[in-house]
Amino acid sequence: WEVDEKMLTEFPADGIKSFIIYVNADNDHRYARLIARNRSGEASTTHEQFSLLNQQPNEIYIPEIGKHSDLTLTNNYETVADFERDIEAAYREKIKALI
Repeated sequence: WEVDEKMLTEFPADGIKSFIIYVNADNDHRYARLIARNRSGEASTTHEQFSLLNQQPNEIYIPEIGKHSDLTLTNNYETVADFERDIEAAYREKIKALI
C-alpha cells in the first residue's frame, strides 16, 4: 500500500490533483450485506467465518490505510439513497474546493 499511496500523492507533481477517499462500514453492516449479496454461496457464511476473514493480512491493514485518506465516509446506511446523499454533501463541502 505504501507504494500506491506514494504514487497517488505524487500525481499533483504532474498537474493532476489527487484525493483519497476511504469508505468503510462496521462489521455488522458488512456481514449483513455479504449475506444479502449471496455471491458464490456467501449466504452460508457464518459470523465466525466472517470474523476470521477479517483477520486475514489483506484485511487487517485496511483501517491503517484509511488513516492516510483525505476523507472518510462510513457506509452504515440502510439505503443507497442515504449514502448517495452523504457522498454528494462531501463533494460539495470538501472535495469540490480541492479540484
